[in-house]
Amino acid sequence: MMIKIICVAYERPVPMCGLIDSLIVQTNPNWELNIIHDHTASLSILEVIELHNDERVNYFESETRTQNYGHLNRKMMLERMPISQDFLLMTNDDNYYVPVFIDKMLKECSSDVGMVYCDSVHSHFDYDHHKTKIKVDHIDIGSFIVRVDIAKEVGFNGVEFNADGYYAENCLAKCKEHGLREVYIPKPLFVHN
Repeated sequence: MMIKIICVAYERPVPMCGLIDSLIVQTNPNWELNIIHDHTASLSILEVIELHNDERVNYFESETRTQNYGHLNRKMMLERMPISQDFLLMTNDDNYYVPVFIDKMLKECSSDVGMVYCDSVHSHFDYDHHKTKIKVDHIDIGSFIVRVDIAKEVGFNGVEFNADGYYAENCLAKCKEHGLREVYIPKPLFVHN
């Protein structure tokens, strides 16, 4: 079992370097990062990708500039992802994860679990501990994983600012519909910038 990651990006090479570094130092190596840059990237972005010569890091560019919080690129990448019972994490290029994030999240995954979420240290709250709830405006897209098959069934259809919150709510509802449990880890395992 692994965590497949969709990361939306746009011209932030330094934070993106931090995100990739935070994944490379994970204590559990079972992850795959799929970066989707919002249209053609600058040389500095391409240098960051080249610097991180890791077979788990894949890089893509959208055909056009969407300029909508990355939501259309999330949708496109989710639609391309093969159905599996691996877990999916959606994140942004300026987030980073503590070294045990993958390990702690995957340890909670079993055949009856559909969603796992954790707390964060969040910039919107002056870099304070943010207690996550599966509710719009109470969850960051980078703080939860959901089974890929559930995520694909839900789809990512919103374009407004808080579409990630609705996506989280819909994923939880779909998990319950399928008799799958949610697991909450009350520890800040990721940092939102």
